[in-house]
Amino acid sequence: VMLREANPPYLFGLFGDQREHKGAQRPGRFVEQPRNEDAQPMQVTGDAAIDHALADLESNDPMRRRNAIAFFRNTRPNHHQPAVAQRLAVLAQNNQNIFTRQEIIRLLAIWGTPNEVPALVQLLKERDPFTRNETLKIIGKFQNERAAKPLAQCLQDLATRGAAEQALRDMGPTAEAEVFAQLH
Repeated sequence: VMLREANPPYLFGLFGDQREHKGAQRPGRFVEQPRNEDAQPMQVTGDAAIDHALADLESNDPMRRRNAIAFFRNTRPNHHQPAVAQRLAVLAQNNQNIFTRQEIIRLLAIWGTPNEVPALVQLLKERDPFTRNETLKIIGKFQNERAAKPLAQCLQDLATRGAAEQALRDMGPTAEAEVFAQLH
């Protein structure tokens, strides 16, 4: 017999389960149990499901992190997008698990706003080439001139050159001046 921890509210509705996230239970499978007081997530958005998912991204439990990542991947950005994006950017910068960090960066491709470009530029300075490449995959879509110079500098690193080229293409004319400066 396998015991499962109570599911946070954001898991309701995933995997074809059409119930509401307040109080509904799947018969015979899960029993909702309240979280203990020290596990209450900080309120970032005021939406319980989103706040629980953000808290679970910081969890030591890999299943909670994976479920939170799936939640954000499958949820369309809404009016909470700026707050969620800001929190995801902080988590991407502070997370020491490179796999979780890469997933959070991918979530910024969905939830991110131009306000997160400075945080993404900081991630381009990480030693880990996988983190830098994942960041390069999404930073070009913002077409923000603040990212042009750091992107052009990534052309010099063999580990990031291919992703930097694509990011610069995604940026279009915004990056042209910095690319010319880097080439001369």
